[in-house]
Amino acid sequence: MSSAVSSFMQTSGPSILGGGDFDFYASQDFQTIFFGTISGGLSAELTGEDGALRKCPVDIFSERASMRRESQGAATGMTVSALNHVAHRMNELKMLSSSAEDRIIPPGEIEFKRLTKQQLEEFRVIPEDVSKETPIFTPEKNGIYKGDGFYHKDFSNEKYWYKVSAGGKVTVTYSIKTGYNFMSYRSEFWESIALIAGKPYNVGWESKDRPHWTDNPFDLK
Repeated sequence: MSSAVSSFMQTSGPSILGGGDFDFYASQDFQTIFFGTISGGLSAELTGEDGALRKCPVDIFSERASMRRESQGAATGMTVSALNHVAHRMNELKMLSSSAEDRIIPPGEIEFKRLTKQQLEEFRVIPEDVSKETPIFTPEKNGIYKGDGFYHKDFSNEKYWYKVSAGGKVTVTYSIKTGYNFMSYRSEFWESIALIAGKPYNVGWESKDRPHWTDNPFDLK
């Protein structure tokens, strides 16, 4: 495999899938794309215009064209494999029940950094699967949680709750000059998956017109 393809798989593989605890290299997704990359490079080397199957054995490994064909073939193989695999996964997601889909799609991540106990009392975290066993809860100091988002005490119709979609992350901090800061990260990979599947994706505030299915504990009206 060429150094360019190797570098891409090392740096871009985990990040496009949203990072976190997901083991990209041990996944079936990586294995499928990796095999397509290798087979593309070998196919280009063996069957290209100056490929190994058309050359004298002495010349097979003696020219720069060999490395160029391998690199181009590997890149093509990786691209085709990735696109085909994403399309296949989209069909799978459309046929899944909501519970099965939740097991495949990673939750968002919410971090509360250096907030006081009084400030934390102004928030309620919304778990990915809200139930009697996992109800909406008050975050703890420097807590990091997997979930669907959170409610804030000082809500408005435009900022009714904060949504953190798949693979996304928000870090909540506070400063005297600016008040609360919400530093967000969006997963380009999962955002593109949501777009293809026709589902909303957001890491940010949602209006009251797009409420979460749970009740806002700060909205007493």
